[in-house]
Amino acid sequence: MTTSIAISEQLAVFQQPPNGQRKVVIATNIAETSITIDDIIIVIDSGRAKENRYDALNRLPQLIDCWISTANRRQRRGRAGRVQAGEAFYM
Repeated sequence: MTTSIAISEQLAVFQQPPNGQRKVVIATNIAETSITIDDIIIVIDSGRAKENRYDALNRLPQLIDCWISTANRRQRRGRAGRVQAGEAFYM
């Protein structure tokens, strides 16, 4: 799930999977605070995020891959188990 995916596709994450199948949602940090997906019970967290930073030397914005903060980690962990028991695993 990213902001570059069409809204119709983003809304599909809220649908129940067919019987006998599991739902897997791969998301950027858009899912960290913006949404609650009721049936998410496991979060696997890379501990990484891309952040916009300004490069003063080149006078350009850059998208930098960096480690997340402890607060971000807690927020991501909180995505699992919002409405039922959940777990978080860290890579």
